[in-house]
Formats: sequence, C-alpha cells, structure tokens
Amino acid sequence: MVKQITVHLPDSLYQRTRQFAERHQQGMDDAISALIEDGLAAQNSTEEILDWTQPDPAVDREMEAYIAMHPTLKQKYFGKHVAIYHGELIDMDDDMAALFARIDAKYPDEFVWLTQVGPEAIETIAVRSPRLLRN
Repeated sequence: MVKQITVHLPDSLYQRTRQFAERHQQGMDDAISALIEDGLAAQNSTEEILDWTQPDPAVDREMEAYIAMHPTLKQKYFGKHVAIYHGELIDMDDDMAALFARIDAKYPDEFVWLTQVGPEAIETIAVRSPRLLRN
C-alpha cells in the first residue's frame, strides 16, 4: 500500500535529493523513500551512515598538506608509506600494513592520510576503455 503525501523541503535539501535521485537513476518518490528508509534503519543501528555527497574537511586538509609537503617527502621518503595527520607527518614505514596498524591503534576514529610517496603527489591514472567493433 502506498500513501500520497505533500512534503515541503528547503531548496538546498530538495536539490541534494534530486542529485541523489539522478545518481541512482531513480525517480524522486523512490529516492525519498530510500533516504527515509536508510535514515530510519540507521536509528536502529550502531552503524553510522556517511554522506558521501558532502566534502569532508579532514580529507581535504590532509590531502592539501600532503600535496604541499610532497617535494620534501619525495626527497627524504621516496617509496615509503607516510601518515599525515592535522597537516603534519606523524609516522612512516616501508610496510603499509605495519603503518596502518599503528595509526589505527593511535587514531581509531580519526581520518589520517596514508599513502606511498611516489613521483607525483597525486598519481594520474589512465583508464583505457575497450573498443567494441560491430560486424
């Protein structure tokens, strides 16, 4: 059974909901239903639902710090794995698993930028698409 209702949404919330619907190739009715269902399920769960549509200031801060530090890190730690937290290098290791274990133990609920220092600060990845031929 379906109930028809009228809901008044602030423009910013409407726009975010419309973008969600487009990304998931859904109509607004289905998108709103899915969002409400997820929200209600989260109240009955200890899991946190993350809103990936909004930028995370911690991620942006650590990424910008890493990019700024990259020339120095490249000279000193090329090929090593580094951890950046609050804009500072806090740890490094040859083994990513060992570094991750230490960082996860020290900062379990915090975002820490972990990466291997390479030739570029942010590696450019080229993805080739297959070419399909018709006969």
